[in-house]
Amino acid sequence: MTKQITTENPKQREAFLIYFNLGKERSLDNACREIAKTLPKETKMTSLLVKIKSWSANYKWVERARIMDKEVSEKAEEIAIEKATMKKSDILDACKNTMLRYIKALNSGDLIPTAKDFKAMWEIMRIELGKPIGQEALINAPTLNIFLTKNQNILKVVERTSEEIKKALHEEIEND
Repeated sequence: MTKQITTENPKQREAFLIYFNLGKERSLDNACREIAKTLPKETKMTSLLVKIKSWSANYKWVERARIMDKEVSEKAEEIAIEKATMKKSDILDACKNTMLRYIKALNSGDLIPTAKDFKAMWEIMRIELGKPIGQEALINAPTLNIFLTKNQNILKVVERTSEEIKKALHEEIEND
């Protein structure tokens, strides 16, 4: 943060902050109008504007405001990046945990996930990592293509097995 000019008194500092907080509407005239709202009605606007212009020149209001604007913008960008990173990380963790639960359930026989479920989690993770998900993913990554082809084959077997189990249970229920 910019150092306050040591010779600036509290009233001048307050006037600067009013000027700074005007943002896009920032001008000495607008600052003068805002400051005038806090003063007695008999205050002469012309003498107040002369004083504001003098303070602005002496204490480099324009330069200070530009530096502060830059600092505020950088901090806002930093916070936005941090929030986006946290959100992306949370989504990736949720996808990873879902896929791990599917694998665990598959291994234990408690649940048989569909290929569609697995593919959806895989696509969400790829999207969050900024990687392609369609045919372009397979074309751009031959190693991944081999991996996915093997996994897709495994998942097709799992789907067929799931259907066979459902059919067998259905037949057993009908025979009882």
